Amino acid sequence: MSAAALLHHLQQEETTTCYCWRLQARSGAALGFTDHDRPLQLNGLTYTPELGGSASHAKTGVGLAVGSQQISGVLSSPKLQHQQIAAGLWDYAEFTAYLVNWENLEQYMLLRRARLGEVSYDGEVFHAQLLSLADQLDKPAGRVLSRQCAASLGDKMCKVDLNDPALGFTCKVASQEGARHVLLDASPPQTEAFRGLYEHGTFSLHDGAWQGYQGKILRLSQTPTGARLTLWLPLVGAIPPGSTVHLRAGCDRSFATCKSRFANAQNFQGFPHMPGNDFVLSAVSGSGPNDGRKLRN
Repeated sequence: MSAAALLHHLQQEETTTCYCWRLQARSGAALGFTDHDRPLQLNGLTYTPELGGSASHAKTGVGLAVGSQQISGVLSSPKLQHQQIAAGLWDYAEFTAYLVNWENLEQYMLLRRARLGEVSYDGEVFHAQLLSLADQLDKPAGRVLSRQCAASLGDKMCKVDLNDPALGFTCKVASQEGARHVLLDASPPQTEAFRGLYEHGTFSLHDGAWQGYQGKILRLSQTPTGARLTLWLPLVGAIPPGSTVHLRAGCDRSFATCKSRFANAQNFQGFPHMPGNDFVLSAVSGSGPNDGRKLRN
C-alpha cells in the first residue's frame, strides 16, 4: 500500500480515484464493492460495481465514544442477498473502506474500519449502520449474582471441550417443514444419559448460500428416517436439501445439568445455593437444626 504516492496523486489537477469497500463475515467469507464502473483487483479480492450507494457523514469523538455512520444503497449483487442479511449471516461483519487510484492499484489508502450494525430496508433500498471499533468496549463487565451459570457452554470459563465427538453431530438436511422445522437424514444417539443434549444448543450450516448461518435449537426428536429439528426462531428462507448441518450440544445453565450431564460442577459460574427473595423475607423457623449448615449438598 502506497499512501504517500496516493497523497501525491491527490495534489494533481486531475485525479483518478474511487472508493472500495470490503465486507468480511464472521464465517470468513469476504465480498468487495466499488463505486468505480468496472471491477478492480485489490489485495487478492475483486471489488465489483454492484453496490450503488452513498454514505452519511461519519460521527466521531474524542476518547472512547462510539462513532457511527450510515451507508445506503441498492443491492444488485447475487453474492449478497436480502435473505442472507435477514438471516444474520452478515451481522457484525467487518467493514473496511479504501480510497484507491483506479489507474494504479498499488496506490490506495485505508480510510476506515468498522463493523456492520443494524440493517433496515425501505423497499429495495437498504440502510446499514456502521459502528466504530470502540463499540467492542461498550459491553457489560463483571459478575452477575444469579443461580444460573454466567458462562456459555465451551467458553474459557466453562472449559467443557466441545470438540468431544459425543457433544456434536454432523448430517445432511433432508427437507424443511415451514419456517421452524428442519428434517435431517440421520439422528444422533439418544441415550438416557444424554437425552435432551441438543436442547438450547446450536446448529450451523457449512456449505451453500447459507454457509456460516447459526441458529438456536429448541428441540430435537427422532423420526423413522432421521431427526426433526425445531428451532427457537423462524428461518427467513428455505435451506436447500443436502446442505451439511452440524449440531452442537446445549446447556440450560442450571447447576443440575452442569453436574449430571457434563460433570463440570467445579467450573459452574453461577451461585446455585443463593437464597431467593422469599427466603430473605421469611421468618426464622423454630424447627430444624438451624446450625448454619449448607442447605444443599
